[in-house]
Amino acid sequence: MKVFSCQNCNTATFFENRSCTTCGFQLGFDPGSLDILALTPAGANLKAVDSEQQFRLCANAQMYDSCNWLIPAESADTLCMSCDLTRTLPLMSDPANVERVRRLEDAKRRMMFSLIALQLPIEGLKDKPDGGLCFDFKLDSEEPFIKGKQAMVLTGHNHGAITINALEADPDEIERRKANMGEHYRSLLGHFRHEVGHYYWDVLIWGNSGRLKQCRELFGDERLDYGKALKKHYSTPIQNWQQSFISSYASSHPWEDWAESWAHYMHIIDTLATAGQFKLSVLSQITGKHVDVSAKSANFAEIHARWVTLSTALNSMNRAMGVIDPYPFAMPPSAIAKLEFIHTVIGEAGKKPQSKSQSQSQQQQQQQQGQWQENQAYY
Repeated sequence: MKVFSCQNCNTATFFENRSCTTCGFQLGFDPGSLDILALTPAGANLKAVDSEQQFRLCANAQMYDSCNWLIPAESADTLCMSCDLTRTLPLMSDPANVERVRRLEDAKRRMMFSLIALQLPIEGLKDKPDGGLCFDFKLDSEEPFIKGKQAMVLTGHNHGAITINALEADPDEIERRKANMGEHYRSLLGHFRHEVGHYYWDVLIWGNSGRLKQCRELFGDERLDYGKALKKHYSTPIQNWQQSFISSYASSHPWEDWAESWAHYMHIIDTLATAGQFKLSVLSQITGKHVDVSAKSANFAEIHARWVTLSTALNSMNRAMGVIDPYPFAMPPSAIAKLEFIHTVIGEAGKKPQSKSQSQSQQQQQQQQGQWQENQAYY
């Protein structure tokens, strides 16, 4: 994530902020420039303080007090490009659900920032009714009874549609599930990154014979019966999964191996990019030299080396505070090879023309190539 500052007074601000804590200026995120803008009234619209470009707020900023993304004033859209991808919400008359949706959308927007910065294709249902990306936030209590039993909402992906059980937006609930499932790392952002990995398997791998062959060589044949594979995983999980996989769940099926690897790639790239924004330098325990940690490299071997150095430092700092490791994983060589493949696939996808489903703001901003290339250099 970028390090943002108020364009009016230069006070440090965060991705989710809607106003500056120092000068009080209204803030909004422009997905076209990947920047937080300080805004002033301009008639019925808002104007960035350092340009004449005008915007409107996403409808959810007022409806649920849950969004700071901007829409170009000339656009007919009422929802920003992130909120527009949400297809299903729980009953918003319940204040608890309003808070859950805020947390869900905050996590989704962080994921969307990465997808935009990596220049990955994003097609919603408006442009691709069959298989477009969309999100359904559901609760068990709102699902119909099936054969007299309450249906359970399972977080997952199905042909572009990503379902998230909204209960996991409750901090207590996600900790309970983390303990029950023996997962050292479980978060809303992790869910979004994992499930969108399934979506990008469909978009970037399926239908590309060369990539599909390479993918099967690394991850295995996805034609393996998925239901049976998961049933076997939950009944008798592989005991030595650490030798070949990034996580136990990755060992269940090639699709899950891909999605887990995709999520870890996004964890690594975004954390390194954030460290780079702060210009962090960490002492390597291997070489004894200081390493500048950032994601600015086309070479995954270098990215991995930086990540080992940074994650070791992060885990050590957390232990000094008496809290759990932020990255409780070790990568075997086969998992590293899978991440390198994903790095290559994403790099190739980012060089292609952007999806026609991009917002007007993105299209306009991309015409300013110097600014856009500067943003892309962030990753």
